[in-house]
Amino acid sequence: MRDNIHYVMVGFFCCDAETMVRMTISRINRMITLMVALAAINVLSMPTAQEITKAQPMVQELMADAMADVNAKKKSSAEAAEVSIRLAANAESEAAKYLLLRGAFLLYARAGEFVKAGDAIDLLRKEVKEIPVETLYEILAPALVGVKEEKAPSIYALYSEAKRIVDAKREIKEIEPVLKKSPADKRLRRRLAECYVLAGNWPSALKHFSRLGQEFADIATFEKSGLTTGTVNSLTAGDFWWDYTTSNDAVLFKNHAAEWYRKALKEKLPTGLKQELVIKRLASLEARQTDGKPAVPSAATAKKTLKPGEVKTLTLPGGVVMRFRWCPAGTFMMGSPQTEAERGKDETRHQVTLAKGFWLGETEVTQAQWEDVIENNPSRFKSGSGGERPVEKVSWEDCQRFVQRVNERLKCGMRLPTEEEWEYACRAGTDTPFAGTGDPDEMGWNGGNSGKETHAVGLKPPNDWGFCDMHGNVWEWCADLKDTSNATDPNAVRVKRGGSSFSPAGRGRSASRGGDVPTYASWDTGFRVALSEEKE
Repeated sequence: MRDNIHYVMVGFFCCDAETMVRMTISRINRMITLMVALAAINVLSMPTAQEITKAQPMVQELMADAMADVNAKKKSSAEAAEVSIRLAANAESEAAKYLLLRGAFLLYARAGEFVKAGDAIDLLRKEVKEIPVETLYEILAPALVGVKEEKAPSIYALYSEAKRIVDAKREIKEIEPVLKKSPADKRLRRRLAECYVLAGNWPSALKHFSRLGQEFADIATFEKSGLTTGTVNSLTAGDFWWDYTTSNDAVLFKNHAAEWYRKALKEKLPTGLKQELVIKRLASLEARQTDGKPAVPSAATAKKTLKPGEVKTLTLPGGVVMRFRWCPAGTFMMGSPQTEAERGKDETRHQVTLAKGFWLGETEVTQAQWEDVIENNPSRFKSGSGGERPVEKVSWEDCQRFVQRVNERLKCGMRLPTEEEWEYACRAGTDTPFAGTGDPDEMGWNGGNSGKETHAVGLKPPNDWGFCDMHGNVWEWCADLKDTSNATDPNAVRVKRGGSSFSPAGRGRSASRGGDVPTYASWDTGFRVALSEEKE
């Protein structure tokens, strides 16, 4: 019965929502344990239960063949999940998209593909706005039954965060009526404020912190107004919350402190030794956790413990954050087969072995990241309300200036990726012309779908290792010379990869090579950066 994954995806509304809520894991077998994740749909800003019920037959029809193949053991659960992801990308109904992505998560989890399951849940949260945390908790919990944390660290981290919020909300409901009867009880009020922090509700937390004494009140007043008053500013607010100690999730207070520290750095408040201390504190926080995920291991253990696509963040000197993903050491076939459409003459297929892993930017360097370091913005297509666009009109030499400045301050081993590293990350284990879905228009911005302009990073689906915009948007500089016979010529052509919003889709193929002189700067060219393994 557990093998009938079809019902896991689309058969979960066989009874009313209230009955489903009352179900417990102890009353059902392992297959229905997965079904519980699809129960009790919260109707906040999500598709309503009625909308989901209406979409159910359509989803069932769409997935019928894939589920039949799974049941007949002609197709794996992971393959069915991939079908579900592709269908979700084209689903017009938000309810259908919700069901398909939710089903894809469960199918990947059942197959033990927890990195892809994590990507599926990330995509679900991106595509379906404002999923209530209670619903997220119900989605995640059954998929983790019998699974060790080390097998699914990112999903466990998300589950733990959801559980923390659910538990905190429950405790708030318990404390509030008691505090109404005893409003002078500061111990209870402090605990209530902390619970609001655990629930992610800082405004309510500040309301109660402000009644614990003058220092708390001054900080709360500053946080609400954003105006410097007396001795309180962004830097002192950061110090206050960094030093706040509590037995429950002190890291949440340090995360809040980090927000003020980043603002203080932008305002150039800390100087000298204090500035170095703030940067070190931010770095230590990022070393312990990345977006709520477990700490990234050191370089000594990276190859043993890090999986492709694991995330790491880096805070730039001005407080802007960069996201990186892990590329493990490995071997792949670089270049293209002779039968590949639009193949270039310089794409000779050959085996490449990368002996060391490395971190690579999840997206191109954005304009905000560039401005943080260089303090100007040369781009023609400026970022706006639609999100952060990649910086462009930067030469290869400009990119070297960027990484040099970052390394001077952060000692992080930042650099341009080699051409081999770039293609390895772009392919992410595939050998097709385009990674991810394989569709150039779905995976990137090119001359046929971009409207002849760049777009905000990360709008297109990531590849299997989590990298976005590898196929288009802007050409990306690499460290290498395109022709090593000109190694002594300072103006020798440097490699560019990935195609752009102004080039044909075929120029964005994984194997396609471009290049320009190192002083070339145009609105079709940007870059992404790598971090060496040794510097992790």
